[in-house]
Amino acid sequence: MKKIEADANEETDAFSQYIRSLIKDPKSKKTKVGVIGRTGVGKSYLINTILGEKVLPSGSELACTSVIIQVEANDPQKTDFTAEIKLISKQAEELERAIRRYVKSGEADSTQLFYWPLVKSVTIKVPGHNDILENLVLIDLPGTGDINKSRREMGKNCRRECSTMWILSDINRADSDQSSWDILSFHLKEMRGGECNSITYICTKTDQMDAEDADNYMSDNNLTEKGLGITQEQLTKDEKIKIRKCIEHRNKQSKADVENTFLPKIKAHSNEVDFKIFTVSSKGFQKQDNDCVLSAEDTEIPALRELLQDLNVSFSKKMEDEYIKEVGGVLSLIQGSKCDGHIDVEIAKEKRQAYRTLNEKLTKALTDLCQSLENKYNDLDQCLSKLANESMAVSPKEAEEKVIKPERPNFRGYHRTLKALCMKGGFTISKDPESGTEIVTDLNDVLVSHMKVNVDKIFNDLFDRRRSRQAQFVLALLEQFDPIGEVMKEFTHLKLILFFIKTQRNKRKTELNGHIRQMTKEIYNCLSDTIESVMLPVYDKAASESGEGAFGRMQQVLRKGIEEHKATMYTVARLKMLEKFDHMTNHIEKTLRELQDIVADALSLRFSLPLPDITEEVERMKRVVEQIRA
Repeated sequence: MKKIEADANEETDAFSQYIRSLIKDPKSKKTKVGVIGRTGVGKSYLINTILGEKVLPSGSELACTSVIIQVEANDPQKTDFTAEIKLISKQAEELERAIRRYVKSGEADSTQLFYWPLVKSVTIKVPGHNDILENLVLIDLPGTGDINKSRREMGKNCRRECSTMWILSDINRADSDQSSWDILSFHLKEMRGGECNSITYICTKTDQMDAEDADNYMSDNNLTEKGLGITQEQLTKDEKIKIRKCIEHRNKQSKADVENTFLPKIKAHSNEVDFKIFTVSSKGFQKQDNDCVLSAEDTEIPALRELLQDLNVSFSKKMEDEYIKEVGGVLSLIQGSKCDGHIDVEIAKEKRQAYRTLNEKLTKALTDLCQSLENKYNDLDQCLSKLANESMAVSPKEAEEKVIKPERPNFRGYHRTLKALCMKGGFTISKDPESGTEIVTDLNDVLVSHMKVNVDKIFNDLFDRRRSRQAQFVLALLEQFDPIGEVMKEFTHLKLILFFIKTQRNKRKTELNGHIRQMTKEIYNCLSDTIESVMLPVYDKAASESGEGAFGRMQQVLRKGIEEHKATMYTVARLKMLEKFDHMTNHIEKTLRELQDIVADALSLRFSLPLPDITEEVERMKRVVEQIRA
């Protein structure tokens, strides 16, 4: 730009402003990593260990994480820790009433001040740690069933925005932890409507084994010292060798068991999810002294750090690559627009012909694309109408059998489960009174299940990236949108300008890929969000029942509410999904139509100017782009 502006005049100044309007600093939202697990599994402690800072309260300091806590990098110029707290209520009078019983003396429980019922989320900004947090946000997520609607909604949105989910479970129950699978299953259901493409299963507290535990472990698993590879010399020199070898054996076995237990279930939901397993010891990593059984490497904390560092770097590199490609295209436009003080007649003629040809092809490609998207809209409408009618017929019966009056071996105490479900917006996690196993009860999921299973099939046809390029799903239609390729072969003298137009097309297609993923999420989530929204007044009414016979009245309120609202919730869900799909197609068309203005400007005769030679810069940028492609 300095070369162009060195000898600026009215014409080159206009061109310079146009070039500057094309290049913008790359900006993108950060990648979010959600950390979830049952109470006491060590989520906060793990985040502290990875960062090497005591950022989050953990252990006995709090019974559990009760609000969403986000950990991200502070501004580079700041060296202190900061925290931003979002409250549920913004009204001072409401806030005063809400906290009175927590801060006034002479009232119950006044010795301890717990503000979490008032807090929606906390964002902690940490100085340094750019190797991990420059492009990432770590989110310590509480349980999925929250009594507060505002905090529950924020939790749901946070989970949907996470690109990576970390599921934590105690090493001693890793492969048999039903609550971990329930949590994992819950998130898998939301994955199609979310960002997540990676799940990391983390077995915690791997260092918790003493000499007696090691002997018991060997006995339970029919292991011998020889079988563990322990020599007599090692036993004499290292008193902890048996414990260490047993931990290593248990870690290896746990990874295999978790993979065999969970991977088939995950693949049943999606073949595209990346699944990793780690066995970690936060305490063992922090306590690297003579009493420590495990080496730092064996705790796998360094491996987890490396995983986050790679994710952080790959995110940054992707943004840089796209920016470099865009700049390369702009340099080609500058060099291609250069002429010797007057408009060459042949070049001018070729520009006019190229514009007519490219504009015709662009218009036809847009027309064909819009027609294909309209056909997809009609197909979606037809399928959703059928599914809505079917759901009205089957949902009351399924709700009765699975939630309102289920056939359970241990029905005792179920009135408390149903009460909690109504108070938490249709979802709760309870414990089996005999086995202690955690059970997920989700009425919203039951009501939406018939429609959602079949919508999954529709979405596979519309949005599944695994389809072949010949398949007419939405992203394939976008990939096939290439009205420029043939024109570049025909007008070789204008290859630099046409290369610029191609980079602008690629830029919009890349942006649209991200937008379509986001809009797909919104379309898909309309289904469950609408059912939950319509049912909330029913849940509130059922939850208000108390006294003798309250359980039966709660059941009746739910039955009546489902029957009265079933037509509304499925019809509204269908219409909202169609509305958002229509919005997506309009956005695709509008974005690609911008190329018509790009073509008109790039091939305009007013941009045939006596510009400086930037051949060297163009060639250098070509080499950089080639390196990226390689």
